[in-house]
Amino acid sequence: MTIKEMAEVAGVSANTVNRKARELFWDKFQQGKRATFTRSESVQIMAALRKKGFVELPQNEEVLRQNEEVASGSSLTTRDLDLISAIVSRTVSMTIQQLDVRLAKIEGRVEERAALLPAPKIEDKDAIRQLVAKEAEFSHREHSSVWNELYTACYYRRMGNFKVQAKNAGARSVIEYIDSIGVAGDVLAVAVDLWGKA
Repeated sequence: MTIKEMAEVAGVSANTVNRKARELFWDKFQQGKRATFTRSESVQIMAALRKKGFVELPQNEEVLRQNEEVASGSSLTTRDLDLISAIVSRTVSMTIQQLDVRLAKIEGRVEERAALLPAPKIEDKDAIRQLVAKEAEFSHREHSSVWNELYTACYYRRMGNFKVQAKNAGARSVIEYIDSIGVAGDVLAVAVDLWGKA
């Protein structure tokens, strides 16, 4: 087994395994070559790690070793592969559980913040409509008369003749045209100046 494989099986860092392996088998480490250990050497290194829950092989290790099949192209036995697979699957399931808990907390916080958010702001064109409706009700005039008063005030403030511009542009309504050209905020300011706040 390599140091990386032992670290994965034992559940410790590769540096920890490397340190113990150098203490026990210093002669295996050569400049520029990867250290590979036999099964009994790997067991000695892993036993020296004093990892909780590590089970050492029984006295008849050689008999067990003969009974196990060696995985093709690797120094890992099927038992080693099963052990690695079990550790990886347990780690993955624990990670998924932890992520589920974190995701639930995040979703809870998002819902709490959404409840604290202010109500959406009214659009400028809708605020203009409200002011016109209030003024028409307050002054007992037709809505069209109040709209004309607003458009006339805008014309005299050099904003343009919106009624003519909307007609030339083929817009559905003058207020939609005003919103489409991006001056609804300016028209709202004129309406507030004329009649007060909505």
